[in-house]
Amino acid sequence: MSEEQTIAREFSLEGQGLHSGASSRVTLRPAPAGHGVVFVRTGSMPPARIPARVECVASTRNATTLASGGADVSTVEHLLAALWAAGIDDVEIDVEGPEVPVLDGSAQPFAAALRKAGSRSSGRPRRQWTVTREVEVRLGDRRIRAEPADRLALSYTVDYSHPAIGQQEIALDAISPEIFESELAPARTFGFLSDVEALRAAGLARGASLENTLVLDDRGILNPDGLRFPDEFVRHKVVDLLGDLSLLGGPLCARVSVERGGHALHRALV
Repeated sequence: MSEEQTIAREFSLEGQGLHSGASSRVTLRPAPAGHGVVFVRTGSMPPARIPARVECVASTRNATTLASGGADVSTVEHLLAALWAAGIDDVEIDVEGPEVPVLDGSAQPFAAALRKAGSRSSGRPRRQWTVTREVEVRLGDRRIRAEPADRLALSYTVDYSHPAIGQQEIALDAISPEIFESELAPARTFGFLSDVEALRAAGLARGASLENTLVLDDRGILNPDGLRFPDEFVRHKVVDLLGDLSLLGGPLCARVSVERGGHALHRALV
């Protein structure tokens, strides 16, 4: 069995929040064995500690929000996915602001920073989750299923009635740190111009721009730099899935398949 890992050195990243539009900064610090991934909202007195566990999920509307001790932190999924891919089990994350910064809308800046920081072993055996029987959740026409496997394997399908997306599917039999950083992490979050007014009225997407979001109008993509992958949309959904699956509190051994997924469906499986 492998051993738990933490980061080898502290580092910080800062930027704007996708939904709040507020400035935000995260500082990741090494943590001892058994600590887990814990967010610390430094603006509260005393600072509120929020474990990255499914029981702390407060909302899955357009992002995953965690809450505990009267405080919350939003848009955690991209950072959590990068931590999962880097094999980091124990880390303390100070958050200055209401959410994790969106940066360029992908997990790539987090993955690159984690690679640069490095990791070290705690000496404690890593706890992992193994699926022993099929588990399936359906929410309307959306479906997610986990089946027994000796490692995490994924297939994901999205289906949008939009000419720039349509139906996209990706299947991965294994996900190494290298595969994550090159094939998944660069995929950016996306949204539709027709939804902007309603989202902002609900207090969401106030920091969204062409610098951090793939924006689609009725005909196509508004971003002048275009797509990073022809199927960037489904690849980003896989990033969101990995971040949400990490809320189990340990690596998952299963074959997970998703049709028309999102944060609410991911959470339901976890």
